[in-house]
Amino acid sequence: MVDSGVWPVDITFVSLVKIFDEPCKIKQAKQVHGCMVKLGIKADVLLGSALITMYSKCGGIDEIVRLFARMNKKDMVSWTSLLAGYVQNGLYLEAIKVSREMIEHKVLIDSFVIASLLCAFTMYKQLRFGKEIHAYALRNSSGLDVSVSNALITLYGKCGEIRKAEIMFQAMEKRDSICWTAMLTCYGQNDYGEKAVFLFCQMMKEGLRPHLFSFTGAIRACAALASIAMGEQIHSQSIKVGIFNELSVENSLITMYGRCGNIDAALEVFNWILVSCSHAGLVAEGHQYFKSMSTLYGLEPKMEHYACPFFLTVETETLNATLNIALLLPSPPSVLLPHLLEVAQWPPHPSLMSQIYSKEGCCFIDLPCSRIPSSRLKISVQDVENIFKLAKKGLLPL
Repeated sequence: MVDSGVWPVDITFVSLVKIFDEPCKIKQAKQVHGCMVKLGIKADVLLGSALITMYSKCGGIDEIVRLFARMNKKDMVSWTSLLAGYVQNGLYLEAIKVSREMIEHKVLIDSFVIASLLCAFTMYKQLRFGKEIHAYALRNSSGLDVSVSNALITLYGKCGEIRKAEIMFQAMEKRDSICWTAMLTCYGQNDYGEKAVFLFCQMMKEGLRPHLFSFTGAIRACAALASIAMGEQIHSQSIKVGIFNELSVENSLITMYGRCGNIDAALEVFNWILVSCSHAGLVAEGHQYFKSMSTLYGLEPKMEHYACPFFLTVETETLNATLNIALLLPSPPSVLLPHLLEVAQWPPHPSLMSQIYSKEGCCFIDLPCSRIPSSRLKISVQDVENIFKLAKKGLLPL
């Protein structure tokens, strides 16, 4: 656009800043903001609110405060953007303070602001303030918005007011999956496991696609009831809808099978977590789960457990981590060691290979040169010298 000789205006930046919606994009967001300043474009109410929303999604709290303070005119949108920014970044006390300032400045509070405030009150279990906002919403609107109703169900559930949550749920004319999940979670948090499972079944009968947290709440309810039969059915449903690989579901399944006494099924799900980490390249997470087997749960890893973090580190070429796992392998070594030798040979890592060959039985491992990837055949003079040193010691076949 600039190369064509067309200079951007304020409405251009209003549209542009919408693409920066993740913390990892904050650097690019600041660059665009800086470009806007260099062009002399001042942030009016519309552009200022858009910038506040952008920094809210990117986690730039300091930028939000500075932008709002510099705005000459503030309307309902700018106040709402500031409040939502605090809520999105977990600064609930600041959000409550902003709501009080909005009331002092006689700013109209809409359903979005009410839902954001209820979220803040839920985190601190402020039931009294939640009831006041509920009353305010009833006085100033003909009916409650779906987002407000969902937020109220969550608030009452978190504060133990089950009956009020049920009244809110039953009074809703239209119920989406979020509403059902909120009520299901409410039952689960207050040890109403049977009602939680029944509600999940009703949700399925209504033809609604269960949310991720619907499965998590239902599985946890089965764990509390020690109902393995129902837990297995919900497990099957999670596979059918394709969310079995979600970590929260897998953790809930492990808890459920463990409490129901089916240790084999719990271990199978745990093994699948390691496999998922290996396939997704989650090095840190994979090693954390692998270590927790022995350190937290006192379980001795088997060869298939070693394989997951082993191939994970080999694929990401983190040789030190790979070596640490390889040296833990029981003797005589398994079929995993040849793969480590392949990584260690090209380019040569003499110390790594020496430690591998020192393990009992490693001298009988044959590693054909045909298995060495062509991309690893670029070696230096020093690499050649290392190869001959290893060959003289009988550690490397030539």
